Amino acid sequence: MNEKVITLGSENIRKLVLNMSIPAIGGMLATALYTMVDRFFLSMMVDKAAGNNLTMAAMTLLNPYTLVALAFLLLLSSGATSLISIHLGENNIEKAEKVLGNCFVMIVFGSLLFGITTIIFEKPLLNLFGASENTYNLTRDYLRIVCGGLVFLGISFGMSSNIRAEGSAKTSMLVMALGAGLNVLLDPVFIGVFHLGIKGAAYATVLAQAIAAGVVIFYYTSKHSILKLRFKNFILDSRLVMPILWIGLPQFLLQLVSGGIGVLYNNLLKAQGLIAGSVSLADDYIAVYGIISMITQIFLMSVYGINNGVQPVFGYNYGAKSFKRVKEAFRVSVIFATIILIVGAIICIAFPTLLISLFEGTEYVGSLSVYALRIQVFVWPFIAVSILSTSYFQSVGKPGISMIVSLSRQLIFLVPLLLILPSFMGLDGIWYSAPFADLLATVLSLILMKREFKGFNIK
Repeated sequence: MNEKVITLGSENIRKLVLNMSIPAIGGMLATALYTMVDRFFLSMMVDKAAGNNLTMAAMTLLNPYTLVALAFLLLLSSGATSLISIHLGENNIEKAEKVLGNCFVMIVFGSLLFGITTIIFEKPLLNLFGASENTYNLTRDYLRIVCGGLVFLGISFGMSSNIRAEGSAKTSMLVMALGAGLNVLLDPVFIGVFHLGIKGAAYATVLAQAIAAGVVIFYYTSKHSILKLRFKNFILDSRLVMPILWIGLPQFLLQLVSGGIGVLYNNLLKAQGLIAGSVSLADDYIAVYGIISMITQIFLMSVYGINNGVQPVFGYNYGAKSFKRVKEAFRVSVIFATIILIVGAIICIAFPTLLISLFEGTEYVGSLSVYALRIQVFVWPFIAVSILSTSYFQSVGKPGISMIVSLSRQLIFLVPLLLILPSFMGLDGIWYSAPFADLLATVLSLILMKREFKGFNIK
């Protein structure tokens, strides 16, 4: 078996978790940069010049769509990633390649169908997302262009996780970093030099993703990969498709619910603005939500990087019945994630103005963002178990439990809090709902992980 795969079952756990997580963190941060870079340059080149936050609000309104698109890609790819890891742990290269080929075909045709469907129903979707008379045209222009290139995001994002499954975490990170880096270079050109505004941000994003997708295809047809894309594996096999979808279902539902909650946030914030008597104020509240989401995303994406990076470690060692290594990998991962979250909380509480100044268009939006950001992060030192338990259960082929953990924070706890607290606390109720939900989900995750580890037969 290839040396990269063997290390998953033999290398020191701390070193292995670090080696797998650091590139995955880089990849997740690169993913976050796709949207953050657009918003940064739009804020600097458009909003500040206009003295408003309309492009920030417009991009925030599209958060639900981005999450739903990622949900669809995770449904098609995350299950494949887990299966590939398990089959490599069983030393079954042929079956792993069949999973890879089926995943590729599902991503390509699924992305095309998703993009076409979105364009057909764009008007009701944008109204559902909470677009106002000030932001409707901006959101529509960006959405149309991005939908046209959705297949490139599907290949670069979805297939790069499969690269990580075969132990090539650094290559997976480089693919994502390439797309993000190109986006950084292209945004100022399309937005500033060509004066295309929000359309320029969309064109830059699609072009960057297209180049990254080309690199992924080259990798899987070169000598560098363990697994190869072969035409014979492009014929969909229901015996592979159904497990891929079933295992990917928890991630899909989590992202889908996140998209729905994004819609709920947008409309609740819009309602609070209208209650205060102004459509412009509603746009400002939505812009604040977008700003704090981006800043918290920087640190949370680092934890999600650990989450993704250790999936092959969990899956391989579980497949090899090395339960002691599985348990140690989870413990080490939680420690690393908690350190990141503590550092992130300290930075956000101590230096919020510095972070927010990168995206604010008006002084009022900046001051409200400082207040809301501090509320969001005070529970971070306690939530690593909740995040990592979802990845663990998915990686070891237990999607049902993974689904419970995934949906508990978002659906079971957060939605009721969002619907109840604003009635008593107004705008503050919206800001406090997420941290309270995080704490409740952590308690549930601790109970489920304790029960799981009790069932291990460790000698």
